[in-house]
Amino acid sequence: MGIKQDTEDSLKDFEFTIIDGQPTDEDLNQLTKECTNAAASISTTLGGGQHGHVGMVIPEADYILFSHNAERFVIPTNPGAYPANVDPDAIVRERQVAEHKASIIEFETYRGVENFLRKAIIKSVGHEWIAEIESEEMGFNHRTPRELLDHLRNNGGTLDHLDVTELIQSLQKDWDHVEAPATFFARGDKIERQLVKAGQAANPTLRLAFGLSTFEASEEFEPSIREWKSQACRRPNLYQLPHLHAESLHRSQQA
Repeated sequence: MGIKQDTEDSLKDFEFTIIDGQPTDEDLNQLTKECTNAAASISTTLGGGQHGHVGMVIPEADYILFSHNAERFVIPTNPGAYPANVDPDAIVRERQVAEHKASIIEFETYRGVENFLRKAIIKSVGHEWIAEIESEEMGFNHRTPRELLDHLRNNGGTLDHLDVTELIQSLQKDWDHVEAPATFFARGDKIERQLVKAGQAANPTLRLAFGLSTFEASEEFEPSIREWKSQACRRPNLYQLPHLHAESLHRSQQA
């Protein structure tokens, strides 16, 4: 069926999370990771050849940090049906033709990855979040995966006051007696990162105080909490390290 279609077909088992409603920053982080996972699975010599086609997804400056010898990921151009100029010498001409065929494979493979990711991104979000950059003639075929992701971040990832309120309420949600303490704090870290990007100041001391109160109310970690408070009297900075408290509770839970 051709290199482009074969490449698309080889990626069909990669799954993408459907984003319900306005894409949040965390939603778009997850979508970007899913795109890079798929792109990285298809090898290429482009961009140093170490990370597959990831360079078509992440910003150039970010890619250069990871690439071999800080190499840029340059989008390939269509080499045409046959080399534009060939040498009269048969041996040289044979090498030129082989190099041209390799360029065709590279270009068509790139197009296959790009088309797959474009479709995956479009299916993952509500049409209203990308309708602004849709062409009446071309649809989204003139848009690269990175352009789609950038547009979503610039237009969908912004949190309004209702989103911020909902995140704060989630951050203050009591422990459910099922979730591991470490998971409880990790979930809070994720929420706090979103709030910080929305302009809210991080407050690890307040978060830990709330965590302590909800764990104390459960009466399941009394020895561990007593030990923690005893240590905190000698090392006040512990009140600013929720993850250490999570580790202490986890050890207590495993005992």
